Amino acid sequence: MNGVAFDQTDPRRAFRQLFELGRGGMAKVYLAESLASGIRKLVVLKVLNPELSANTEMRALFRREAELAAQMNHPNVVQVMEVVEYHDCPFIVMEYLDGAPLSTIIRRAGHHLSLGLELQIACQVLRGLHHFHELRDLDGTPLNGVHRDVSPQNIMVLHDGPVKVLDFGIAKISTTDVQATRSGIIKGRIQYMPPEQILGAASIDRRADIFALGVILWEAVAGRRMWEGKSDVELFRALATGTLPDLREFAPTAPESVVRIVQRATAIDPEHRFANALEMLAAIEAASAKEGLLAHPHELAAFMATHFGQAREEEQIQIKAALRSEPDSGAIEITRSRRIASTLSADFPRVTAEPVELQDLHEVQESRTFRVRRRGFAVAAGVALLAAIVLVASWAMRRSSPAAPVATESPQPKTVMVEVQAQPLGAQIFLEGKLLGENHFSGALPLTNRKVSLEVRATGHTSEHKEIALTRDMSLQFVLAPEPAIVAASASAPAPDSNARVVPPVVRATKKRLPQCNPPFVFAADGVKTYKPECF
Repeated sequence: MNGVAFDQTDPRRAFRQLFELGRGGMAKVYLAESLASGIRKLVVLKVLNPELSANTEMRALFRREAELAAQMNHPNVVQVMEVVEYHDCPFIVMEYLDGAPLSTIIRRAGHHLSLGLELQIACQVLRGLHHFHELRDLDGTPLNGVHRDVSPQNIMVLHDGPVKVLDFGIAKISTTDVQATRSGIIKGRIQYMPPEQILGAASIDRRADIFALGVILWEAVAGRRMWEGKSDVELFRALATGTLPDLREFAPTAPESVVRIVQRATAIDPEHRFANALEMLAAIEAASAKEGLLAHPHELAAFMATHFGQAREEEQIQIKAALRSEPDSGAIEITRSRRIASTLSADFPRVTAEPVELQDLHEVQESRTFRVRRRGFAVAAGVALLAAIVLVASWAMRRSSPAAPVATESPQPKTVMVEVQAQPLGAQIFLEGKLLGENHFSGALPLTNRKVSLEVRATGHTSEHKEIALTRDMSLQFVLAPEPAIVAASASAPAPDSNARVVPPVVRATKKRLPQCNPPFVFAADGVKTYKPECF
């Protein structure tokens, strides 16, 4: 279905949540089983966070993303099937992508990823971007789309070779896009932004996405991040003055034709870049043929099987277990109930004649827990009996023959990658009471199904606390609110004494600016880092 449907009333449509795939500042993403029309299939549900559901602007942004994505139909773009909106809880139904984000691939197996495969990934991304850039409205009007957030996190490499572009949540369409032209708002990942996007240019076109992909290729050729070791302020200034890191300094033996492609794609002046994604695609294909770097999707599939085959098997085991658990519950039917649970983060209740109210969710959970425990008791009894038989047999064998020492190799502990960003400046990040760092933490943590405590603290601000299960890679953002007493004291501060020493104007201006520009960004309501151009 290549359309968008709101306020669905068809009682045959239903989805059963399996487990969470990820979360951001605006939405959570779940793997689910679609039970529509009796056909079972895996889908992905992107659910607007409950605290944003009452915000008209956030709901409009969420709906706009879905409508835009649903108009696209291309093998290199994630497919949106429909949008279902409850009274208080809208969510997008998307295709399930069996693969891994390019950011994860680079982090875990980037040194095994050949330049030829990197170029193959870039070619598929360019095909998807060109489809989006050329998108027209239903009446044939060009939408002049710009993704504005092309990055390794938004590129998905599937296990069988295809590559898909994701997340059009902050995409710009048409020249009258209010979301894109709001004063002082710069959205996206700054490490992949062109200067015109960072400096708040009134007009941003498809060449902004060309620049972002050029940065991704720069990093593929150099084997490192373009802005590695640079602060946001240094990055801003480098782009403003047109001084990009020299690729030849980090990749002296890279093919000249590939280096020229990267240099053209990352030109400071948009007029000097490739005019469109198709032009850049043709240049990469020609350079790949010339330099003997041609790679095919089946080679990409072989790479994924070698380096991510085990991870895929583990995820499939998790999916099978989720599909087998509680088959008669956990489904949510799309009906016009007067109030359905306002979040999908809890287990989905099956909506019967009486709609499930929020206060009933605890009873549903307790009922499930009782059934699971009762069934678990019976299984445990059987396992205990079997274990006793095995122990007796083992004891008898040891009596008849001497035991030989067996060398066992302890398995390597499994980990997940966790990234945490926290504001204000000096905010401390704690996991289970142990300090991870200030303002930012990125690293591997032991995989566990047990929920652990993550807390962020800062002097003069209200601490935030979350319980998380370290079952997969995740990225979290915290913005602490000032304590009410401090805010009130600041608002009621007395006027300065007339006998006090007069501070020179230059010093006074500096003191007024520093608290506003350190850091030079805030987190927007939808969870995207927003930079303040006036600080640069």
